Amino acid sequence: MLELNKIYCIDNVDGMKLLDDESVDLTVTSPPYDDMRNYNGFKWDFEGVANQLYRVTKKGGVVIWVVGDKTFKGSETGTSFRQALYFMDLGFNCETMIYKKNGTGACGSNWYYWQTFEYMFVLSKGKPNTINRLDNGKQRTKGGIKLGRLTVDGKQKIEKRSSEKDKLQIRNNI
Repeated sequence: MLELNKIYCIDNVDGMKLLDDESVDLTVTSPPYDDMRNYNGFKWDFEGVANQLYRVTKKGGVVIWVVGDKTFKGSETGTSFRQALYFMDLGFNCETMIYKKNGTGACGSNWYYWQTFEYMFVLSKGKPNTINRLDNGKQRTKGGIKLGRLTVDGKQKIEKRSSEKDKLQIRNNI
């Protein structure tokens, strides 16, 4: 059993194996991106990490997985998407957010756009127990809001929601 407030220097899969099933509410991590760095010969077992994360995450718990792809031979590797799909195959729900970095980002070749973002996959084991979305402050709505949506058959449906009160304006997923 692991002690709280103690640092352990062990393989992450081995460390998670010491945790009880469904004992973790939240994990925030930024794992290695492809093979872009040399970690002194250490290997990283993505599938082992993913399987253990699913096992130790509580029902309603969340994993924030911040990841990107390297560009190789003119193409992104797509590893981040494969990881998200693997998590979904395990049973996690997935919402994609984009973390926009400050500055210019990774400046690789002049043949491609510079990478100024990373994916933040918000993985939940069922419906999240806690949601604390960031907001842009209160906005005064007057006379209602018109929302346009497409129905299943492709027709546009306009909904009007009447309101004359202060509402929190929730931020978008970027």
